[in-house]
Amino acid sequence: MGTSSTSTPLGAGPLGAVGGTVGGAIGGAIGGALAAVGGALLVGVGPRGMAIDVAAVVGIVIGAGAGALLARRRAWFSVVFFACGVALFLGRVAVVRPALVVASIVAPIVAALAALVIGRAVRARSTSSGATQASTSVVDHRVGTIAGAVVASVGAAVVYGLWSVERHARFGSGSWDHGCYLHNAWLFAHGEAFSTTARSSVLGDVAFWGGTNHLMPSLVFTAPLSWWMEATHSTSALLVAQAVVVAAAAIPLALLACHHGLGPLTTTALSCAYLFSSGTQAFALFDVHEVAPVPLLMFSTLFVVSTRPASTRAVVVVVALLLVLAGCKESAILYAAAIGAWMVVFLPRWRIVGAAVVVLFAAAFVVVTAVVQPALLEPGGKMIHVARFVALDDAPARPGLAGVLTSLLVHPGRTLAAIVTPDTKLVTVATSAGAFGGLSLVSGEALVLGLPNVAERFLSDKREMWGLGFHYGLVTCAVLAAGALATLRRLRLVVVQRAAFDARTFDAAAGVFVVVAMIGSCAASPVAPELSTFDKPYYASDVDVARYHRALALVRDDDDVVAQNHFLPHVALREHVWLPEQRFVDRADVVVLDPTASPWPHDRRHVEQLLVRLQRDDRFSVAFHEASTWVFRRR
Repeated sequence: MGTSSTSTPLGAGPLGAVGGTVGGAIGGAIGGALAAVGGALLVGVGPRGMAIDVAAVVGIVIGAGAGALLARRRAWFSVVFFACGVALFLGRVAVVRPALVVASIVAPIVAALAALVIGRAVRARSTSSGATQASTSVVDHRVGTIAGAVVASVGAAVVYGLWSVERHARFGSGSWDHGCYLHNAWLFAHGEAFSTTARSSVLGDVAFWGGTNHLMPSLVFTAPLSWWMEATHSTSALLVAQAVVVAAAAIPLALLACHHGLGPLTTTALSCAYLFSSGTQAFALFDVHEVAPVPLLMFSTLFVVSTRPASTRAVVVVVALLLVLAGCKESAILYAAAIGAWMVVFLPRWRIVGAAVVVLFAAAFVVVTAVVQPALLEPGGKMIHVARFVALDDAPARPGLAGVLTSLLVHPGRTLAAIVTPDTKLVTVATSAGAFGGLSLVSGEALVLGLPNVAERFLSDKREMWGLGFHYGLVTCAVLAAGALATLRRLRLVVVQRAAFDARTFDAAAGVFVVVAMIGSCAASPVAPELSTFDKPYYASDVDVARYHRALALVRDDDDVVAQNHFLPHVALREHVWLPEQRFVDRADVVVLDPTASPWPHDRRHVEQLLVRLQRDDRFSVAFHEASTWVFRRR
């Protein structure tokens, strides 16, 4: 959790002393606010009353003072964030879901202590018998350290690829979160994504760059996959590519861990915790999503700035990585800004570059969400996935970013309380952090990197974002992995240098701790891990799959198509493909319906009514009808 790999004190020199004191005050204020709000919630203070705001203000004042005093000792982060972790998470989680505390924190601690005791005993016996102790350079050797992470990464890519392709083949993938991205890839591949005249998307006439309700220009990199899928008549390549990209993020994570001196067992365990935590599993096995490259780009950026001075070449590489990251989604622009803030706070040699990154990407976020996205909407349309923050007071919040910022500043206690209430949010945070043994909860790095993601997920009024399902957990897991790495680095310095543990013993104990925590977190998760079953209840039967393929075989490459939820991804590689609504039926060449299949985002009655209208519509004839599956073609 330090500022850099050097040993320069935070308060060295006059400017360093001032910067250290200011940084300590800010960190202490944040920690004090969290601790105060956490304590207030534990004693029963309501999350929306004035008392919670008063508690937060008191905590800010006390925490700022304590943080400024402790800054010269570089102890402020560990003190305040450890207090916050205990008060805010362990206390409440122990009441709400005690199994999480036992499985992801208590049991790993016991296992790690056992590994330390055994390691010291073996070391003592080897020493007493005159055996030569192996050089600790073996532990820190780059190739040996990252080898386990590479194996885990390859294994994760294969497993996630197989699981997701099977899901798609069994008509389990969906229209929005797979069909949309297949269609976007086609638009980029055929030069239509940037057109303002040829408005087209799964959701309607929207001209977002590579998107339907997001701004995602980085999806241009999926264009070659569209050409491949069209040539092979397959729609699974995007799923395989996503599995590879998500799994590949473990490589720069391992390189970063190696740079900070973590051993092979710890590095492999940390990589596995990222690769197989509940949040990553849910993401990788729920269609395709725009933020898949974020962990890879984040870890790669952190590795470059941690191992290189801010030379012209390094700055160009970092800016390129951050531009691609920001292009994944409009909210990812703030993820990039958070990495800049991380440089400012924790990496003095990159501080100027980090400050520029913060300013430029924060300004870009305002321009994109306030100007660019509204300009690209279809007439009368709305952005349905821009940050929808809850009103933090009794009166409706003012619209736009100004209203959000006003609510955050006026009601600091209610803002912090909203992050962990209702208990669904708390369990999500605890389960996600529990995969790393709670180490991320005492990491200042995790706080800085994860603040935009925390706000996006837990201050939103979209309840699906609060839980462990769907695709919302990947970025959170990546941030927690970075935080856990920082905490492990600090622990290693303390344990190896001051407690007389050798590097190998610490490596074994830390590796055991993280592995047990990851397994325990998955076991105690309120949502069953996706990898626990290969076959899902909503998959189509073999008979249904065969019938669906016969129906979709009648769709030609140049048809404009309306198709239901699970059918749409299989016919998405074309200029126009829509969900079943009458306004799109009026423009379609082919309509594919089945009232017994998933009607999402509509209901079964909607599909049945549309089916009746088509049966009476003289513009269409029945091209296919078997059991409950219908295909209509324009005459």
